Amino acid sequence: MDDLAAIERKLAAARRRDDHRKLARLIPRALELPEAQPHLAEYLDELSYAYEQLGRFDEAIDAMRRAVAAGWDGELDEHPNAQALIADLLLRAGRTQEADEAWLEAERQGSRDPSVHEAAAYAYTNVGLHSKALPWQTKGLELALAIGEDESEMFWLLTGGRAETLAVLGRVPDELQLRAEALVEEQEREERELEEAFFRNPGTPVPPQRASVGLAWFPAEQYERALETWPSFAEDYERGPYAAYCARLELLLRDLRGQRVARLGLTPIAIDRYLAWCTERGLDAEQSDNRASYATELVERGHIHPWPPQRNEPCWCRSGRKYKKCCLRAESRASPTT
Repeated sequence: MDDLAAIERKLAAARRRDDHRKLARLIPRALELPEAQPHLAEYLDELSYAYEQLGRFDEAIDAMRRAVAAGWDGELDEHPNAQALIADLLLRAGRTQEADEAWLEAERQGSRDPSVHEAAAYAYTNVGLHSKALPWQTKGLELALAIGEDESEMFWLLTGGRAETLAVLGRVPDELQLRAEALVEEQEREERELEEAFFRNPGTPVPPQRASVGLAWFPAEQYERALETWPSFAEDYERGPYAAYCARLELLLRDLRGQRVARLGLTPIAIDRYLAWCTERGLDAEQSDNRASYATELVERGHIHPWPPQRNEPCWCRSGRKYKKCCLRAESRASPTT
């Protein structure tokens, strides 16, 4: 039998390739070894994710429940807590009654968190149970409205999702929906005015708190090459999948918006051009500060993709999905700087 170090080498290779079938084979072998026990919860969490990606939902549920029992308390990309993930998996496994109970438990764990309600609504919608989604959207939207600015992203998600659910159910927008949509329209109008004002007078001095930022961004066709070219970049982003990289950029942009930055966008980096730019100036292309300087120069030339797109527009990450179904769903989690 392989020792844990040998299995970990194979796991590392499978992680780089997103080979979920191999992960689902290797992790149970690791779990049989005594030296893996201190990391039992982390292994089970990873195993649950591998099963989920393979559509083996019952096994994913069992692994996640074992992870929680083993003390897992980490963060999830698309769910506010582990109980919400288990509830979602139960729905996808067709175990609706169990899922109903699991969602209620997730709510008890985060009763004042509208992200739990949005996650439940999204999960029910995803399996076509729109009538079950609506009460979750209603309560979540009421919470988001009560909390205010701190929940603006969740407020947008719930407003749009609830509008779609009402339409599917053949119901007219009620007072809650009309009030929420009016606030969304006002926010979008203010953002358009800020952007239009900048484009009308791009040379006008801007106070620091209203500055403009173009975030250096490697599009999908450049991302893998960036990981291979610069070890520090790969370490910063843990050699993660492109979707996780984009989610981190999305969260950084939200943080900047919270600092009242007037104009935000992404500056796509073509590696060959960036390398040539660094060579001309005698700069180290691996340094993140130099990427930021290059992005600033691109902004000055007008090479910037404004952020955020409208909810129903294509996502900025070029996934082909609408923004509301893609990067707008990025959950709050630690994100490295670029």
